[in-house]
Amino acid sequence: MADSLRARAKELRRQVKHWRALQSADVAFLSPAKSGRTWLRAMLSHVYHLHYGTPEDELVSRDRFHKLEPRIPRFFFSHETNEPFLLQRRLTPQGLRDKTVVCLVRDPRDVVVSFFYQRLHRKKETAGATVTITDDYLNPALASAIAKLHRLQALAAGHHDGHLFRYEDLHADPETELARLLRILGHDDVPWHRIEAAVAFAAFDNLKEREAQGFYRSDNLRPADAAEPNSFKVRRGKVGGYRDELSAEQALMMNRMIDATLTPGVGYRTGEAPPAAVARPARQRPTRRPTAPGAGWLPGCAVDRRWFVGAAVVTGLIVTTSVGVSDEAEIVDVEAVPEAGGTWRFSVTVRHDDEGWDHYADKWQVLAPDGTVLGERVLLHPHVDEQPFTRSLGGVAIPEDLEVVEVRAHDTVDGWGPVLRYTLPER
Repeated sequence: MADSLRARAKELRRQVKHWRALQSADVAFLSPAKSGRTWLRAMLSHVYHLHYGTPEDELVSRDRFHKLEPRIPRFFFSHETNEPFLLQRRLTPQGLRDKTVVCLVRDPRDVVVSFFYQRLHRKKETAGATVTITDDYLNPALASAIAKLHRLQALAAGHHDGHLFRYEDLHADPETELARLLRILGHDDVPWHRIEAAVAFAAFDNLKEREAQGFYRSDNLRPADAAEPNSFKVRRGKVGGYRDELSAEQALMMNRMIDATLTPGVGYRTGEAPPAAVARPARQRPTRRPTAPGAGWLPGCAVDRRWFVGAAVVTGLIVTTSVGVSDEAEIVDVEAVPEAGGTWRFSVTVRHDDEGWDHYADKWQVLAPDGTVLGERVLLHPHVDEQPFTRSLGGVAIPEDLEVVEVRAHDTVDGWGPVLRYTLPER
């Protein structure tokens, strides 16, 4: 019973965080999994680095870059179907009326094949299994991918500031498509040479090499197994690559399903020309409308006017109060013991609602009161099912005259959490 309540409380906290992120966002960026979103984020992040001086080794996410540079919008990145049901219902032209909407799609045939290899080589429960792509997987997976594309196609077309991007167009002319995205986001002043530099920085071979090296702070862009090419987030990046992975009969079956069920207009049916991008004027980010305290961000309250849904969520929040709903990584406990040689060993307990590779506590630090970093422990993977968790770091050199240190934890989305002051035991 206790485990069930904790699991429910954790899920409610995750839902509230996502609602908060969506409510505060200026831009809703929606795409099915394996549609090139990480590549586009890498290009956009490097433009921000060159133009605004944001960190080179971070990917733009939520409001992290906005906190560093207010001219950068706040983002809500989502694969849509991973969201709670009530939040999915918000992802409509009306529900997103105060935001810019960017929808990124890819040929569903490439999506389902790429997702198969991600599931096979990047998921713990299936990593390393010797499994081939079967018709039993392809048929329902392709139907699902087509349905997702239809939803995003309709959202982009029906929204007053909606924009549809295709992976294939990014592949054919990344500079032009990146420049189009920047205009949509209100960055009309970015010079062309910085756009070219960002495209070159995130070129396929370069990005794959950086993934292998662990260049980015987020472990989301790291291979599950450096010896297995299919375990890389940046796997192949090939347009029409599904033909190389399937039998001729399977490819023919997929082509027939696309022609029979996919709505015209996105350029994936047999003989269909790619659509021309819709030219829309650049739009400034919307001014946030003042909202009454507590209104709008809770599902089912001011948004849907369904008081019983709002009451259910509020009840869930009350249940979770005892364990907190903070987005930031929190230091729960610290223990330090002297080591031989005059250094210290720290054992630090961190609490954070890790969601997976896209959002997790990725490190903690020991600092002097003046901000000098005395030691840092990097956390190499999410701790979704282990909360709170304790990790140790030895060899921390602390000046003899220092009696108090500060400890803080960092997560990949919200940055540094609150500082905990810790008095060292007598030496």
